[in-house]
Amino acid sequence: MPAEFTIFDWINAFIQLVTIPLMMIIYGRKIMAEREKTGTLNRIKLIIFLAFTLDLYSVVVEDLLFLGGVIPMKFYEQELVLGLNHLSTGIMVTLGLYFIMYLLDWRVFKYSSVYFFLGILIYFGLTGRDFLYQPFCYVGGVIGVFSLFVVALKIRDDGPLGLSIMYLIALLSLVLEEIAPLDATGIPVMVASAGFIFGLFFVAGYFKPFTKRAAKRGKKLESIPKEHEVIELENAVKNTIATKGE
Repeated sequence: MPAEFTIFDWINAFIQLVTIPLMMIIYGRKIMAEREKTGTLNRIKLIIFLAFTLDLYSVVVEDLLFLGGVIPMKFYEQELVLGLNHLSTGIMVTLGLYFIMYLLDWRVFKYSSVYFFLGILIYFGLTGRDFLYQPFCYVGGVIGVFSLFVVALKIRDDGPLGLSIMYLIALLSLVLEEIAPLDATGIPVMVASAGFIFGLFFVAGYFKPFTKRAAKRGKKLESIPKEHEVIELENAVKNTIATKGE
């Protein structure tokens, strides 16, 4: 049986049940609005939307439905192995690594994480062993989160940067859970909730560091006189001086 929820866990679950659907609605509308303008779907935004969908699956299926007894407990695994309650972790790691390869345009390695994850599932189906799943989730997850943050800074894209910060906060909450005195205070759960609140702040359009910087730079460039304006100004000054000389 999985451990029972504390009051902090229930608060965190409630916050996620409110923020994640709102994030999906807001971001989904942005995707469709962009599609109407451009006629195409933005793959980066679609991947981010899929990440939010996996988050919703995580809180509803992995926590509430199992603990509520809707899904039989025989499918629930307390450790990070291939149970339904941890399935989204592997999918999320796979998606994150694919996202990084896509952003870097590394076509040779783009689907490497997908093939590796499918290999783990096939091996598990044939042998019943899942010893590769835990290292894949832990190592791939940590590498994926930090790599996405670095890549987002490199390509100066607000979307991947916001998503990476959101999952860096989630990673921090997992680290804090391993510290027994802190875990008892509910701080890790509150940190996890803060990550989803930031996610809502991000998808609502209030987190745009690169866009705002580019806009400020554009205003500065507009304030600089254009070449023909400079020439006209020089001619006007010359004419004024010539007139005074006469």
